[in-house]
Amino acid sequence: MNKKFNLSIIIVFCMSLMNLVAGEGQKIEKNFESPKALRVILTRGNCDIAKSRDGKLKVEVKYDDAANRFEPIMEVNEGTLLLREKFSLKSWKGETEWHLWVPDSTNISVTTASGNLTIADMKGGISVLTASGNISLSRCAGKMEIKSMSGGVDVREHKGESVVKNVSGDIEAVDLTGEINFKTVSGDLDVKNLAGDISLKAVSGDIEISGAEGKLTVTTATGDVDAEGITIRDESLFKVVSGAARVKLAKSLQHNISLASASGDVLLNFDGNPIKGFIECTTRAGLGQILAPFKFHNEEEIYKHGKKYIVKSIKQGASSPLISLKTATGKTVIEK
Repeated sequence: MNKKFNLSIIIVFCMSLMNLVAGEGQKIEKNFESPKALRVILTRGNCDIAKSRDGKLKVEVKYDDAANRFEPIMEVNEGTLLLREKFSLKSWKGETEWHLWVPDSTNISVTTASGNLTIADMKGGISVLTASGNISLSRCAGKMEIKSMSGGVDVREHKGESVVKNVSGDIEAVDLTGEINFKTVSGDLDVKNLAGDISLKAVSGDIEISGAEGKLTVTTATGDVDAEGITIRDESLFKVVSGAARVKLAKSLQHNISLASASGDVLLNFDGNPIKGFIECTTRAGLGQILAPFKFHNEEEIYKHGKKYIVKSIKQGASSPLISLKTATGKTVIEK
């Protein structure tokens, strides 16, 4: 009898525990009549923003809060919907999930302390500021500005001005058009199929480009630059302080291009396209090399800051564009 009694107690206890845990999960849903702007301020919750199908703004927030220490705040003021999290206990350890369906023309501003953010299919302006968490944007248009302290940023199929600044984390982008300005302090840049006025900058990290067309300004202090499928539409620069710069062209050059490295190789590959323009290669005497599939017409010695450099040049069919390759202690390489 005692064994059966004990078993019954265990079963009742387990069922009660399951009911308690199930009861902790709460959900709130609310609809709003198309505010002009959305402001989201989250401390620890994840947030997903998608296009509304009925033109209304719908909010769904899920959270675990058995002790009733959390309150989701939803306020409308002068056409702006404000969503934020309120905690009565600073050490609250629950989880929150925000799911928002928003009219695609709504201007969106999101600030998060810790949590992931996903935004898709929006046409209004987007501003994001996050301390820690991953950010993913896809199929959006309009001006986009993202500032992140720590976490990865992934942007896909965006049309319009895009600005991304990341302190510690990687930036990935695929299929972007417009004015593109990406910066990272400690992290890598990996981009594919960009078109427009493109600026990619890193302090400590590699930059990889697969397919880009337009004006390109690509710089990194410590790291390599590897770019292929490049079509230059305006004067462009690829510059590295400590590392290599390698560029493979998709079409013949019609505009000036400069590749430079203080300590590393610089390589320009024409990938079978005609080599035309005024080509100038510079390297430190006795430390670097100049390699090309043709003989240079001119060679001279110059001095900069008391150091001797070798400069070789040739006019290939036309006096423009200017094609400049410079390195101090590496190789300058031109390939067919």
